[in-house]
Amino acid sequence: MTPDQVAAFCLQLPGAREDLKWGSNRVFSIAGNKMFAILDFMGDGLTFKVDKDLFLGYVDRPGIIPAPYLARAHWIAMQRPYPLGDGELRELITRSHQLVVARLPKIRQVGLLLDYHPPIDKESLMSVRLFALVALALFGGYTLWVMAISEQPLLEFGAQLMGRPDTAQVVIDLYLACALIGIWMYQDNRRQGRGLAYLLPFYLLTAVFASIGPLLYLVLRTNRRHEA
Repeated sequence: MTPDQVAAFCLQLPGAREDLKWGSNRVFSIAGNKMFAILDFMGDGLTFKVDKDLFLGYVDRPGIIPAPYLARAHWIAMQRPYPLGDGELRELITRSHQLVVARLPKIRQVGLLLDYHPPIDKESLMSVRLFALVALALFGGYTLWVMAISEQPLLEFGAQLMGRPDTAQVVIDLYLACALIGIWMYQDNRRQGRGLAYLLPFYLLTAVFASIGPLLYLVLRTNRRHEA
């Protein structure tokens, strides 16, 4: 994105205004003087606020530094060309806007809040996928081995478990947990912009093998907002 494109995007956010301050700094703010982004910062830089728990992760990325004078408030800074893709940059500026909105009194937040989902850090996403892949390989392999040596069909074994109150309680508890995970998968799948048909194989695996379905979903999951 060019600086003018960044400026145009900032001004599209609810309640945003642009002012020239401290010489040539293009300051974007809401509610009078609550800044959420600055262009031409210390030269041709761009700076904005990020989530506290993501701050250190962003400043570890090449081309991104703690914003001078603003780092204590978890602002990051970068020079042109910006080291972020257009989609990620838009999301982070939007998030900065919403972080500032969230600090306003409730009555002043009206009309400024967006239906927004914070971006997922790519390194965190890869860590989750790696864990899910290892767990899927180990548990999936163990499940196949058990099925290979078992003398009892899977459905018959399940019926036997449900035939006793003590083991039935464990099975019911397991599937209640799977149902909750299935709800999360449905909501996450909608945020990714996919239809229900994509989820059906994962639901089928969950119904038969419990955690294998969600583990496979996590392995194959992508963050489409970052890929846009």
